[in-house]
Amino acid sequence: MRIFCLLLLAACVTTRAKVDWPEMRGPTQNGHAPNTGLPLHWSEKENIKWKTAIPLRGWSTPVVADGKIWMTTADPDGHDFFVICVDENSGKILVNKKLFHSDNPEPLGNDVNSYATPSPV
Repeated sequence: MRIFCLLLLAACVTTRAKVDWPEMRGPTQNGHAPNTGLPLHWSEKENIKWKTAIPLRGWSTPVVADGKIWMTTADPDGHDFFVICVDENSGKILVNKKLFHSDNPEPLGNDVNSYATPSPV
């Protein structure tokens, strides 16, 4: 049992921090990103690698995995829903696919949300 515990401890200590963000609360499920040396501050000119205009509206938590950033968007009236994938290194949109159409979307009930709030998780 001691050997198993030591091997488990060694595996945990040597495992590198995850950089993917595969679910809503992140890789450690606490909403915190692992310490990867990423900047803590940025502006229009500081620490920006690329900018990409994302069509329509979406508030969803993106999924970051395997060098791709997945997110959802929808038209403001809630009739058409899309998934978008952006290349992590270049910002190029790789996928912009309509997932479904709703003839009669339910009202949001507020002005601070969008029809693309669900995460692509």
